[in-house]
Amino acid sequence: MTEPTKPPAKVEPSLSFWDKLSRLWGAQPQEEQSEPVKTLEIACQADAPDLPLQQPLETIARVLYQTDRVAPPCDQVIDQPFSEDAINIKASGQCIKGNRIIDTVIGTELDQQQGLAKRAHRDGVQLIPTKASVGNYQFMAGTLEDLTIENNHIISKGLLQGIFASDGVLRNINIGNNCIDTQAEHKITLNGLLSGKLSNNRDSSGQLLSIYLGPLRIGGNLATGNVWILSFAADDEYRYAPLSEIIPESDQSADAANPYPHVRDERHKPQNRSGHLGDTNLYAFPLGRFKHHLDNATIEHLLMLQTNLESLFKDWLGRLCQILPEAQVNVLKEAYQAERHVPIAQIKHQALRHYFLQALAKQLGSLEDPMVGKV
Repeated sequence: MTEPTKPPAKVEPSLSFWDKLSRLWGAQPQEEQSEPVKTLEIACQADAPDLPLQQPLETIARVLYQTDRVAPPCDQVIDQPFSEDAINIKASGQCIKGNRIIDTVIGTELDQQQGLAKRAHRDGVQLIPTKASVGNYQFMAGTLEDLTIENNHIISKGLLQGIFASDGVLRNINIGNNCIDTQAEHKITLNGLLSGKLSNNRDSSGQLLSIYLGPLRIGGNLATGNVWILSFAADDEYRYAPLSEIIPESDQSADAANPYPHVRDERHKPQNRSGHLGDTNLYAFPLGRFKHHLDNATIEHLLMLQTNLESLFKDWLGRLCQILPEAQVNVLKEAYQAERHVPIAQIKHQALRHYFLQALAKQLGSLEDPMVGKV
């Protein structure tokens, strides 16, 4: 005789979202699954047109150095042409030192064919937290730490960005004595920097380079809007170090009212970069608990705790129909049914994982700054 299916754990309304979620995944072994769910009835009104693909750049590399595969370069002249980045730093504890990076593809026939001089997001050095077998680990607040990037010279007549990081947690990142001569707005741009030293980075005229520091982003932005972390929970191990701990006195101006004129620090500033979709800015974010939940909580758990989440998910699928081919949206819908009981960190379909990374983050963080009104 078959035993009845174990009912979901009861969730007491007075508990916090953290406690409710912990009880749910703690009471439901991973192998137990609820009744099969109905197929989502989301039909694309019109298949998005296939975008014309660029001809492959057969004679040049996309990225010259990916440091989770090869040793990080030091004291090298890096003048081989590349289409995207010269160096991707993908592992903690590495040193990129004494290199001369020359963007030699600019002005060539390939540049004229592909528009590389004006292509956005090409980087001399890009920081990308990486974990084996986990795609886009940086969107999960993956961590990159204990890095040294110093005494490098990055040269480009195009819009090559200097040293750049868009996603991930960056701790103890030391960037010093670099010279960056490019035409891009972003000379040194780091989202998610918690700590480190940024010192004596200049252009060839001797001027201090502009530095932009942005907040940590969760889950990317595929028609979802961005989710930004503006501060961390008081009992969390994570925090944004103040500029006084990051910029040395030697790089500070004499103006006490504006001691860091070359730095734009927006780590605590609400962002709105997604137009009509809107961004979500979260305060007092329990990043340690968020990472803990990723290995245990499932889509099914989140649906049980947020009654409108499935409706919001369907709205998102509708938006994707406007920008992706119908076949890709159908694959995502199939993954939604197949991976509902998989821990969020282990969801294989990346877009699906990113959506529910954001859904979890929105439940754990606060939309209001708890420090407002405090002396």
